[in-house]
Amino acid sequence: MKKLLFVLALTLCGFDLNATDSEIAISGYLSNNSGDPVQGAIVTCVETSKASRSSNFEFFYSTGVPSNRQNTLVYSHDSYSSQTRTITSSSSQQIDVNMGSELSR
Repeated sequence: MKKLLFVLALTLCGFDLNATDSEIAISGYLSNNSGDPVQGAIVTCVETSKASRSSNFEFFYSTGVPSNRQNTLVYSHDSYSSQTRTITSSSSQQIDVNMGSELSR
């Protein structure tokens, strides 16, 4: 009975007994169809709503996502169509993304 009350109390407080705080690093380069770097894109992990901007001079991005689960990354930019990548991994990885052709305005 004490175990049941303990588990119920944890559940009501919002704790997950299976939760882990470990993250894996996802990084890479963003380019267009010509191979030119894409500056200022935003990379968002759908599951955590965590966003990262490609901001360094080489247009490199880096973000963290929860490990050992499926994560969806959305790469967005005002001048390009959004790109989506779904990953499942327990280790850091590099994902380079081609944003396609620049949208006509």
